Amino acid sequence: MLLILAQTALADEWPMFRHDLSHSGTTDEIVKPPLMMLWKYHSIFDYSSPAVSGGVVYIGSFDGYVYALDASTGNLKWKYQTGDYYVFSSPAVSGGVVYIGSSDNYVYALDASTGNLKWKYQTGDVVLSSPAVSGGVVYIGSQDDYVYALDASTGNLKWKYQTGKSVYSSPAVSGGVVYIGSNDGYIYALDASTGNLKWKYQTGRTWYSSPAVSGGVVYIGSDDDYVYALDASTGNLKWKYQTGNGVHSSPAVSGGVVYIGSSDNYVYAFGNDNPTVSISSPSGGQTITASPINVSGTASDNVGVSKVEIKVNDGSWQLASGTTSWSKKVTLSSGSNTIHARATDISGNNAETSVTVSYVLTPTEAPTEATTEATTEATTEATTEATTKATTKATTKATTEATVPNHPQNLKATAGDDYINLRWEAPSDNGGSFITSYRIYRGTTSGKVTPLKEVNNVLAYKDNDVTNETYYYKVSAINSKGEGAFSNEVSATPTSTASSGDGGIFQTTTSENEKLLQLMGVILIVSGLLFTALTSIKKDVSIEFGVSERNLKYVGGTGILLVIIGACILLKCSNLI
Repeated sequence: MLLILAQTALADEWPMFRHDLSHSGTTDEIVKPPLMMLWKYHSIFDYSSPAVSGGVVYIGSFDGYVYALDASTGNLKWKYQTGDYYVFSSPAVSGGVVYIGSSDNYVYALDASTGNLKWKYQTGDVVLSSPAVSGGVVYIGSQDDYVYALDASTGNLKWKYQTGKSVYSSPAVSGGVVYIGSNDGYIYALDASTGNLKWKYQTGRTWYSSPAVSGGVVYIGSDDDYVYALDASTGNLKWKYQTGNGVHSSPAVSGGVVYIGSSDNYVYAFGNDNPTVSISSPSGGQTITASPINVSGTASDNVGVSKVEIKVNDGSWQLASGTTSWSKKVTLSSGSNTIHARATDISGNNAETSVTVSYVLTPTEAPTEATTEATTEATTEATTEATTKATTKATTKATTEATVPNHPQNLKATAGDDYINLRWEAPSDNGGSFITSYRIYRGTTSGKVTPLKEVNNVLAYKDNDVTNETYYYKVSAINSKGEGAFSNEVSATPTSTASSGDGGIFQTTTSENEKLLQLMGVILIVSGLLFTALTSIKKDVSIEFGVSERNLKYVGGTGILLVIIGACILLKCSNLI
């Protein structure tokens, strides 16, 4: 179901996945609530995201079609079938052409006005990636491990680059460079003209996130739970932030802020600007006569302050209490002391400030200071040890609590000519860890199934390796903890037809052909026996029937041949005829 909401008018153009070549995911269009539904159009729009261009909405569907709908009314303008396979890819519209990938392994170029095919290019596997079109070139990834660059006018291959694993991520193009993630755990920067590698950066495990490029920085999420910010020119890490689970969402960038979702059920916002921090007390140049003292101040950031740390002179950084308003008790040394404060925002950006004060000791204060300092160090050590133990315990508990996922839901099987389509829904509980794949089981007897295929985190599979018999299926889900329980069992029988080897004499099913051949074999055997029996008929009787003795010999031989042929047919040896 495709649902369109608006105020009173349609939104601005959105011609490709994530809006533009940099994958900003934002537009200058301002949409203010309340919204009302303009129209809705029914199909199986599971994964593909719409592109809007020239008053038309373009989108791929799970039924294998690419749809073009009137943006004002929702009326169908045209639809194009990509080969009876699902379309996960999101379209890109450029120069009056719609470019899109399909699970039938092809990249398609369709006339935006009519839906007529302009060209198609076959890759080596399913195309889930969404294309980017820049400078007359279509860039797209494939599950065959390659990133492709195709001529936008002809579909001819300009170059392709092999990564270490399948490519689900969609490319961003900026400054003559193609940025894309791969399931091999790397983010790649490729020269847009030649496909040559400029740099690559290894994360824990990049799966579904697609990069966004802004201000010379590449932002992307990874299945290792982190959000990364990389220098677009060198690939060097600028910062990374750990969320509570895998990050498969693709980032959006607007107003200097990066927005992205995580599988820990949170949406995060990261700012590009450094935070500000100031020390309110003590003042610079102040003379201090007692130690320890309480240092306090404030910090701010356009997104949020993550932490504030304090150190004295060249000591180690100590975490302060609070963030936007903070404080920390510190111990001073005799003489001049420089107190440093450092604020870090949730993007990993930081800023520092400092004040210098003088600490004047009285003769009676020296032992007290030493005692106080020793006490402070002991307390700090104890606190650090307790914190470490608590963190280890919490981490162990979180790891222990993760379990295998529940069973996939609502498995369904639909039979066709020489294939069976399977569809299912995700488990109701993923066990606290992201679903990495599904394992499909098949058998020809109910309750007795064996592993057939393991697929990525998709909810459909087409089984082409079938004959005309009934098959039984079950599906299980797999996460980092292992394989979960089976789904419900389903069965289906392909509706394939079989024809004889001499031009299609039999146009019935295989089982019906076998019955006809068996009947023919019986008839031939009976006829052969009758013919053979004639050889024992007396001469006068044979003359009565008009059959000579000589001809009876031929009749007997024919009878024996018919019996042999009939027996062969019954024994499925009809190929000897």
